[in-house]
Amino acid sequence: MVLLKPWVSQLPVAALVAVRMMVSASTLEWRSAEAVLSHPKLLSLVMIATVAVTAATDNLADGVAVGVLLSGV
Repeated sequence: MVLLKPWVSQLPVAALVAVRMMVSASTLEWRSAEAVLSHPKLLSLVMIATVAVTAATDNLADGVAVGVLLSGV
C-alpha cells in the first residue's frame, strides 16, 4: 500500500466519495426498508436506532453498540 501512496494521494477526495456512495447504494437491499413494517415494532426500533446512530456519528462501532444494547433490553 505504501508503494501506491504517490498515485492515491493525487486522487481528488470527491472522486473517492463518489465511489464510496456508489458501492453503498449498490450493496444496499432496498427490500430491507420494507421489512421494517412487517417486523415486530421493537425489532424495527432497534434497526432504525442502529442506522440513525451510525449515520449521526459516522461510526459503525457506535451504531452496532447501540443495536446490541437495545437488543439486550
